[in-house]
Amino acid sequence: MNIMLCGASDMKVISGQFTDIVNKFGFSPLCFIDGTIHYNNYTTWQENSELSVQNADILVYVILERHGKLTWNTEFTTAKNLGKPFIIFCLEETYSFYRGLARNPDIHIEKGSAVGRVINLLSQLDSEQRTIVPFEYKSFDELLHRQILLLLRQSIKSLQKENQ
Repeated sequence: MNIMLCGASDMKVISGQFTDIVNKFGFSPLCFIDGTIHYNNYTTWQENSELSVQNADILVYVILERHGKLTWNTEFTTAKNLGKPFIIFCLEETYSFYRGLARNPDIHIEKGSAVGRVINLLSQLDSEQRTIVPFEYKSFDELLHRQILLLLRQSIKSLQKENQ
């Protein structure tokens, strides 16, 4: 089973925890940061991202401080269109900070700015009623483990229903 870590380049700080947990399950970690995703030199970055999502069984999206354009404009859209299971994590400090900015009517933030893109992303996820799992760096591995188990449990229940 392939589990893909998706996000901006700042997620390098948690990529080791991700790899450790995925390996403990006996699955294959995929991440552009550590070279475990093999890209095709004859396609665009967008096409490579779409192919990576197609090859993944579970996608793990992480928001730390930055917004990854390919992650949210291509990979997330592709995953939703294909019905791929995914988990969304957001650093608790980042989530609180951006939600506070978004709710403050006295602050004007340009939508195209780095801050504006993260605020828009979080607003979009909220409007789609997507569950965002807040985390702290020290607990990412534990929460990832728990969330993968929840997905597997839900998959087994769906299979059981289908078998009935």
